[in-house]
Amino acid sequence: MVYGAASILGDTKNGGSMTSTKQHILDAAVSIMSRKGKDATVAEIAAAAKVTDSVLYHHFKNKEDLLFYSAGEYLKTGIQELQHHLQEVNDPVSRLGRFIWFQLDYHDANPRYAYVTIFECRSKKNFFHHEGFEPFRQWTRILREIFVDGIHEGLFPKYLNTFVFRDMVLGLLDVENIMFFTSRPGEKAQTDLDGILDLLLPILAVKPQVRNDKRHRLLIAAEAMFAQKGYDKATISEISGQAGVAEGTVYEYFKNKEDLLHSVFQYRFQEHLASMDELFAVKTPLRKLKRFIQYHFSIYLNQPEFAKTFILNGIFNRRFYQTPAYADFQKYLDSLDPILEEGKRRGHFRSSIDNRIFKNLFIGAFSHMALRWLFAGQSARIDKTSEIHDVIELLARSVSVQDSG
Repeated sequence: MVYGAASILGDTKNGGSMTSTKQHILDAAVSIMSRKGKDATVAEIAAAAKVTDSVLYHHFKNKEDLLFYSAGEYLKTGIQELQHHLQEVNDPVSRLGRFIWFQLDYHDANPRYAYVTIFECRSKKNFFHHEGFEPFRQWTRILREIFVDGIHEGLFPKYLNTFVFRDMVLGLLDVENIMFFTSRPGEKAQTDLDGILDLLLPILAVKPQVRNDKRHRLLIAAEAMFAQKGYDKATISEISGQAGVAEGTVYEYFKNKEDLLHSVFQYRFQEHLASMDELFAVKTPLRKLKRFIQYHFSIYLNQPEFAKTFILNGIFNRRFYQTPAYADFQKYLDSLDPILEEGKRRGHFRSSIDNRIFKNLFIGAFSHMALRWLFAGQSARIDKTSEIHDVIELLARSVSVQDSG
């Protein structure tokens, strides 16, 4: 599955076959940039392609334009192959497994390409606005469509935030590759496939409805409708429809809409009171894990400048992994190990969980969600607090034995 640029690139600007010269330039660029990164010069790339600098600039605006364009063009063929593989399976669970397998295999088979896109593209904010990024958007849409299909078919939970879970999966796969590049050279990321699925598939399992009584469903539906439309505009008919019960059923549990409103408050206050024991003294491993994740994501909200700099110039910068700062970052992540091991000992977490892969999932989720927040644009309205809550719950589900406190 290793390809030369000459065999896979097409000239999207001119609508025909890409010239041999342009193909040689792209091939040389990926080869040299994968070894030298941003230190690669235009002169080196031109010489390797056996053209002059002026010929290179005839095809590309500058070195960055060349880098982004080549990354996107390479992925276009990857998308075609991915879609072919996905056509061979029908159910969303198998398609997700095939997607993850394919991306790990594609990066293992094309390490130079993976190296360039992870360390030399994602570390540059201009990449996310360049035309070369469009194939990456298409790649993410393919993944999210798998989740949407799974929800529609009743195989994945309805409450799944598909954007957050997409970031979790893609972030994990990126961090997996980063760690193999920097810490485990010579090994294949695909060796972690079973451990990855062991974390992700439990998140997608439709939980048995322990509290699937109609009253509880009505409370949850009412809470959502009151928040969305306002108390005055929300109707009993809409609430019952959201809860999946007949309109008359509402009055079997509540006197009227006002009683339903006050019952929502009571339900939540009782829930909060039940959690008071651990408010100031976190005792269970699951609560400790959630508290750690919440603390980490609060960094983005409280220290956005640091978060932006760390993601672009730390996580996606290969040199970071050879610095004392990375050693301290690793110690910080290793703080999760005692929590995970305690959870396994007490039977709260599954014993099969690979701590290393979970930490990759955790930091991958953070990095991809933060990137999306950073480059979403002014028009995008993202409820970061809600998404942080969602990712905490999803990460907790990835390790939990059903619902352990």
